[in-house]
Amino acid sequence: MTRLPIIRPVVRPKRGFFARRWHGEIDLGTLFWRDTILVATAINVAFAVASLLLLAAGLHAALVFVVYVLPVPYNLFLFSCIWRQAGDLGSFAAMATRCAVLGWLALSILL
Repeated sequence: MTRLPIIRPVVRPKRGFFARRWHGEIDLGTLFWRDTILVATAINVAFAVASLLLLAAGLHAALVFVVYVLPVPYNLFLFSCIWRQAGDLGSFAAMATRCAVLGWLALSILL
């Protein structure tokens, strides 16, 4: 008697934090409100405060600037993830979402 082969399901490895957002596996509302507005804004404020403290401590201006712009790549990443996912919405909702995230990005970089 021959044995039948055991068929095992293909296990897809869990994607990491960035890959899940990039591939649209996170809900757009969660990505916008929690990840961008709450978390990324808190990160931006923390780095801005840290750069002001470093400036007040008399450290070199170049170091202060580097600390201030450290969250910018993360901000650009979240912006591009939201921009991509907004394309799946209707035209008005996509435009509104893209304008909102563009405004947030401009404020986070300029302030």
